[in-house]
Parts: sequence; structure tokens; C-alpha cells
Amino acid sequence: MSGFKLIFKVAVFGCLILVGAEAFYFYKILSGNTATEQADVIVVFDGGPERIKAGCRLADSGYAPYIVISPATGKKMSHYRKKYMRSAVKHLIEDKARTTAENAVYAGKIIAEHHFKSVILVTASYHLPRSCFLLKAVLAGSEVKIKTVGVSENPIKPLDLKSSRGLKLIYNEMVKLWGSAGELLLYKIRGCLPEKNHKEMPTIRYMKSLLLFD
Repeated sequence: MSGFKLIFKVAVFGCLILVGAEAFYFYKILSGNTATEQADVIVVFDGGPERIKAGCRLADSGYAPYIVISPATGKKMSHYRKKYMRSAVKHLIEDKARTTAENAVYAGKIIAEHHFKSVILVTASYHLPRSCFLLKAVLAGSEVKIKTVGVSENPIKPLDLKSSRGLKLIYNEMVKLWGSAGELLLYKIRGCLPEKNHKEMPTIRYMKSLLLFD
């Protein structure tokens, strides 16, 4: 029994260290400065019009000669160009991603194929820590420099970490990071992404209902 208690205490202590490290990482990203320098490409992880608008306006202001919105078809990109951009920014198509992990995988492939060395990652403020972690994991071993821009979105505008809603958003993202990391690990092991979106799996939906706030 004493051996079991020791193993249990070590496991609990290890979990606390991991959670503490993750919380510190989230704090560091959320309190960091936004991108203020030019890059080779702007990558937007889609999920709302404010993200797209912010990314396109950065590109139109000369922060990068290329832009990728993940995911967006050629037709959507043409629409975004007409609506938000007037300069000769080149867009690269990524229209396959279904999850944040897949955003990182497909964007990473484009970055590698074009030999980009610097990226401005644009997404919602609360979504930045998870998105940045996944993109860095995909690009691990390369010398690509990633800067971030967090966008304020409803219902928290800007993100208020003192409000219950803001804290719930961050908690959800901290939990989702583990799921996204697992998804990315399976991709690394298998060498390909699954045909079926993991969000549609009953087990995943059930786990989310247990662990996440609405």
C-alpha cells in the first residue's frame, strides 16, 4: 500500500507541475507583445471574421508579401482580397484544415515548401497559446521565427482574464491543448491525417461535454 501511495503522490505532483508549466506558458503568450515587424508570410487560423480582417489588413499594410488563411478556398480568398486588401499581396491556398492541429500541419507544410523564415500568426487572443504551440511543434527543428497577433472577438472584447467568461475560455483552451497535442502526435506517428474529423467521434464529443465549459 505504501508503494501505491508513493506512486500516486508522484503522479499527482507530476500533474501539478505540468499544469503549472502550461499555465505559465499561457500567461507568457497572452501577456506578450504583438508583432511589430515584417515577416515573410502572415498565417491566419480562421474561426471568425475579425481574425480574417486583422490578417488581411496587416498584409495590406505591408507586414508580409504573402498571406495564408487556414482554411479558405480560392473563391473565399478572392472575396477577402476584394473586401480587405488593395495591395499586391500574394495569397496561398490552404483549404483542407478541420481542426486547430490541422491548421498547424497544413500551414507548416506551406511554410516549409516556400522556405519562409518568419511568420506572423493571427488568431483570437484566447486561441493564441494553443495555436502558437502547435505551429511551433510542427516547425520544430527549423529556424522559422513566429510572431503573434491576438484579435479581440466576442463575447470577450478584449479578453478579460478577470471575468468568469474569460477564465472559462482559457480553461477550455488549456484542456483543448492536450487534445490537439495528442492529435498532432498521432499525425507524427501515422504520417497522415485521419479521413474522419475527430470532432465527429462520439468519444471525443463525450469527453468534451465532461471537461469543457459551454
